[in-house]
Parts: sequence; structure tokens; C-alpha cells
Amino acid sequence: MDDNKISSKQVYVPGPLPESEKPRPESSRRRPWRTFAILAGSLVGLIALVALTVVILAARGMFTGTPGHINEEPTWSPDGSKIAFTSDRSGNYDIYVMNSNGSNVRQLTSSPFATLSLVPGNADDYAPAWSPDGKQIAFVSGRNNLSWSFVDTDIYIMDQDGQNVVKWKGSQYYSADKFPEWSPDGCCITYASSPYPDVVGSGLSDIYMASTDPSLEPIITNLTMLEAINSDPSWSPDKNRIVFASVGDESWHIYMMNKNGSDFIQLTFGNGSQFSPAWSPDGTRIAYTGVIDGRADIYIMNADGTNIAQLTNGPANSFLPAWSPDSSRIAFVSEMGGEDNARNIFVMNADGSNVIQLTQ
Repeated sequence: MDDNKISSKQVYVPGPLPESEKPRPESSRRRPWRTFAILAGSLVGLIALVALTVVILAARGMFTGTPGHINEEPTWSPDGSKIAFTSDRSGNYDIYVMNSNGSNVRQLTSSPFATLSLVPGNADDYAPAWSPDGKQIAFVSGRNNLSWSFVDTDIYIMDQDGQNVVKWKGSQYYSADKFPEWSPDGCCITYASSPYPDVVGSGLSDIYMASTDPSLEPIITNLTMLEAINSDPSWSPDKNRIVFASVGDESWHIYMMNKNGSDFIQLTFGNGSQFSPAWSPDGTRIAYTGVIDGRADIYIMNADGTNIAQLTNGPANSFLPAWSPDSSRIAFVSEMGGEDNARNIFVMNADGSNVIQLTQ
């Protein structure tokens, strides 16, 4: 009812109407119910949003476990002064850096939507790899994952202080790209990758290589092309050879090949599994993870596979060795001294002595 109709009706009323009997605009009469409906709808929406958030956080494990109980994947800066590593101490896997004695821990990567990702693991950042000149760090992330699948990961490159994060052009579309490793001259990166159909099917992966020059459209080269899972590439200091881990039927073993993928040589044999090889900067030795009777330890051998020695001796699992630039020490991950499978980063001399815990 509009104002004109109200006025014309009032012309025929003898004398003024009492205020309480005057007709009110339709909007005035409906306002309390409309306000209530708006408030009720907002409350329902808020409850739904909170419930959805709780479900997502629970799916991501935010209400289980203890953030910070995983510290792993150490990699030394070329000058030996720092170690970059992966940690879940923020509730999400991110890249951190610390001094080589474990002090001055700083977070390098983060995602404002990490804990709200509908697919757990999509926003995780992990597997750091320092460039030979010390200016950049490559890492793996699913932060721009458009396939809504945790298997679609890419390699990113950032400055050593965490700034200027860019997706590396050498990463393959719809694939699980992992374990980046810079060549000694910094011209290219090798990595393991599973094309998307293979990840959900056979699980096969190969070692690939592509240029790091941002001005070039990199040519991606498959170096292995084996009917197996091939992973963990590590370059020789003379940049002529690459060691990697491979599993065909049952056990992982370590192999060597030329940088163009030719002349495969198997370095480890026997029972158990051997993987995550790391070539020493002086070129003489290879450290790796060996699993025998269900326990992982750090081993070392000559670059030709001879003279194998065990450096750690449980009872906790120890794995993922990383050499210091002068080849005198090895950083590694271990579950020793922790609870609920907590993992921390330790460092030891290259002969296995003087073990020191760096992260807590």
C-alpha cells in the first residue's frame, strides 16, 4: 500500500485517526520478520561454514598428532652455513632454514589457504634443494593444483630467503614431480616424475631433466625410460653421472647412469632395500638409506659401489642422508629420541661419530 492510497482513504474519515490506528506502510509491518529471517539465515550460514571448516581441518589432521613432530629432508647451503629442511611445525608442511648448528630457524614458505585446502596435502611444500650458487632453493608443492588430487605436484623455485616464488617451467602438466636436484653447474634440474595416469595406475616413474634458464622453454628429457619406479636422483660433482634409486619387483636398489641416461650400472645388491643416494661433494663416496629386517639406517660406499659401511645402528630408523659441502659431515633424519614416530634432523661426522641433534 503506497502513500497516495493511504492519503485518499484518509479523506473520507471524519476527523483525524488515532496514531495507533493509522495504516502503516507494508515495509514497516514486515520489517521485524524480515530482520529475523536475515539473522536466522546468517546464523545458519555461519554454523555451516564453521562445520565445513572443522571437517576440512580434521581431514588435514589438524586435530590429531602434534604439529612439529616431523622435521626432515635436510639440504646444505653451498657455503655450509645453513640447512634447509621440511617441517610440519606450522600445522602444514613448509620449507624452513636454520644455521648448520640448529640455531635461528626461519620459515621460508607458507600458504594462507593451506589449512583450508579441500584435498589434504595440496598446499604442502617439501623436498628443498639448494642451487649451486646458493641464491635459490627448488622445492615441491601442490599449491596451484587444479586437478583436486594430491598426486599432482610441481617444482617451484624461490630465492634463498623465500621471496619470488615461481613455478619452474620444467615441471610437467598433470604429473607428480618430486625430488628436484640441481646439476653442479646449475644449468638444469633432474627430478622424478609420474605422469598422472601412471600414478593412479601402474605407479611407474622416471628421472627427467630440464633447463633452469628462465628465458628458455625447457626441453624435458626422460633419462631412464624403465619399467620401474625410478627416484632420488643425485649428481656426481663432475656433472657427468647421476645415481638414483629404482625398484622393479620387490626391493629398491641404487643405480648409476651417465647424465644423458646411458650406461646403467647397478651399485647395490642383496637383501633389503637401498635408496635416497647422495653423492659426496668430493666425488669419492655415496651415502644412502638401507633397510634391512625392517629398520632403516645410513650407509656409505665408494662411488663404484665397493667398501660398504654402516654409519648408524638403530634402534630407531635413520634415513635421508645429505652431505656437507666439505664432505666431512652428513645430515640425516632419525626417529631416535622421539615419540609417536617423531622425526628430527641430526648431523654426524662422515664416519658415523659425533651425532648431534639439530631440531626438536
